[in-house]
Formats: sequence, structure tokens, C-alpha cells
Amino acid sequence: DCSMTRKLILANRGDIGASFAWNLVQLRDTPFSVSPAHGYIAPGMETTIEFVFQPRTIKADIRVEKFECRLE
Repeated sequence: DCSMTRKLILANRGDIGASFAWNLVQLRDTPFSVSPAHGYIAPGMETTIEFVFQPRTIKADIRVEKFECRLE
């Protein structure tokens, strides 16, 4: 088993809190995962999002196009 993890800092620089939710349907049947998949970020705060790539088969091109995160 091999995997690669990348981290992204999601920051709320605004004056009001915001909820976020990744569109996990886009990751169905792919070797990608994201954590946390949804959450809330208070004003002035940030959270770390982890993206994991863990392929089970060898392919020349594995990708997810335009992975969507909804903010409210």
C-alpha cells in the first residue's frame, strides 16, 4: 500500500462564521479522500484539510476535475 497526503489550510478572514462541505460524490470510485469532509470555521480561524491519494491500481492518468467545496 502506498499513499500520498497533501494538506491545505482553509482560512476564514471574514467577520462571520462559514460552513464548508466538499462534494464527496465527485470522489466516488476514485483513490482520493478528503478530511474533514465538512465543518464550520469561525471568524478569524482556520482549519487544516487533508487530501489523501491511495491508488489500488496502476493507471497512466488518475484525477478528479474541479473538485467542489461549498461555502455558506
